[in-house]
Amino acid sequence: MNQFIQQLSNLSLGQAILIACSVLLSLFVVAVLKQLFSTKSPSKATGKPSPVNPVRIDPVLNQTLTKAEKLEDILNEDIATLKHNLEQERVEVTEAAKALKALAIEKRIPETLFQIYSEMKAFPKKSKESQETDMEWHRKVGVSDLKVEPIIGENGIIITFVLLRHLYRISAITHTYARIILSN
Repeated sequence: MNQFIQQLSNLSLGQAILIACSVLLSLFVVAVLKQLFSTKSPSKATGKPSPVNPVRIDPVLNQTLTKAEKLEDILNEDIATLKHNLEQERVEVTEAAKALKALAIEKRIPETLFQIYSEMKAFPKKSKESQETDMEWHRKVGVSDLKVEPIIGENGIIITFVLLRHLYRISAITHTYARIILSN
């Protein structure tokens, strides 16, 4: 034993550190091998993979994932409600188009002309998609060759269209009124 201590004292600092690291590494390897051979893998024991989701183990991630799932459910419900409302609106518009067509035939057009004007006066300000949808609905009423153009030099529009094989042209100038307030 005395001889072993004497040899250790003759080692340089680098050699001592190397020996200490080698001892620690060998202890670590032994511990890992013991762990591998002493415990059974849960997937080998049951024959199927473990159903535990590693994300669900962490409480913060679990809570976040649960909130995201609830939000997804709420959004899916809102989308379903919006689709249902859109379908109802389509049915209402279709019924209104049929009623307008019947009114145009029955009443000889004046109310229908006003209806077309009131719906089309904002036409130039709408997006292309909205304009195409409006044109589709007016075709269902029986309106064809519909054109909405601004009146140059004035604030107004000219609407030209064909309804029941008759050409119509509606021109309207929009007036803006100012309110004058008198104070004492």
